[in-house]
Amino acid sequence: MRFLPFCLAMFFAAFLSAVLFPAAVLAQENEGLEWQSGERTYLTGKHVSVSGKVDRSLTAIGDDIVIGNDAVVDGDALLVGRTAIIDGRVSGNLEARAARVLINGPIDGDVSIWADELELAADAEIGGDFSFFVTSEPEIDRDALIAGEISAHILDGPIADEGDEAGARKRGFGRLFELTFTSALFLAFLAAILGLFAPGWTSAVQDAGREAPVQAIAYGVGWLIGVPVLALFAALTVVGVPLALLMLLLHVAGLALGMVMSIHLVGAALVGAFNIDLGSQRRLLAVALGALVLWAVAGLPFVGGVLWFAAVCAGIGAVLMSGRSRYLL
Repeated sequence: MRFLPFCLAMFFAAFLSAVLFPAAVLAQENEGLEWQSGERTYLTGKHVSVSGKVDRSLTAIGDDIVIGNDAVVDGDALLVGRTAIIDGRVSGNLEARAARVLINGPIDGDVSIWADELELAADAEIGGDFSFFVTSEPEIDRDALIAGEISAHILDGPIADEGDEAGARKRGFGRLFELTFTSALFLAFLAAILGLFAPGWTSAVQDAGREAPVQAIAYGVGWLIGVPVLALFAALTVVGVPLALLMLLLHVAGLALGMVMSIHLVGAALVGAFNIDLGSQRRLLAVALGALVLWAVAGLPFVGGVLWFAAVCAGIGAVLMSGRSRYLL
């Protein structure tokens, strides 16, 4: 029995090493993962810093993303995070989805921005069209150059600061379902443990979620809403109080399991959809990728909380559907 805790400790150490201290050439401060697949380089982590030349398109997901002034992205760039700063050159198109976006470098192609705050500094040069969806007036320096057409969309209801109670109420799901980087890392660790010690079961859950994602989300919503309601009715009778407590415990366990399995679902979906080659550590790296993407998506303005909630529901529903399929067989 002593062997299992030792394995768990070693696995946790290896996982943290892979996630927090990878061998990175483009971003030594990346604190995440870096790999190449096809004609694209992928960078994920809490702090992503790019310097030097990237000889292909770039996808970066993180809390703070910085394209340094000495960086050259030889292709398109897709940036998803909370803060995106582009000081270097992007030879293709630029897409950024972040709470704050700052452009202070040349972009040869089209630029598409979704953000709360957008700033074009004096050295910004956009060679193509420029479209943006923001919740406040963008700051565009008079020396910034835009060669193509401008499509501006100012949205109502800006995302408030943490201390703004009125704005916090407007955020709805975004305030109720938040996913911090530490929480995502912990959930990824649990997901990796499940994948290591129950690979057949996790694969079955992934298959169930992939075959019927909408049904999985519906099952998850039904579980989150239905079980507490049934527990309440059971608690109305003295005999049903123990049953109500058991149902509430199952509800909490199902919610936690749904959070963990949502990472498996997202990681497997991304690897399959983009045909990402992760080598021999495919399962472990897919878990890390799924956790980082979910963490980044959960922090997006407007829809982040809703998407995170849907992912958790899908995880719960996939577990229920997998169990039902096994029972029927």
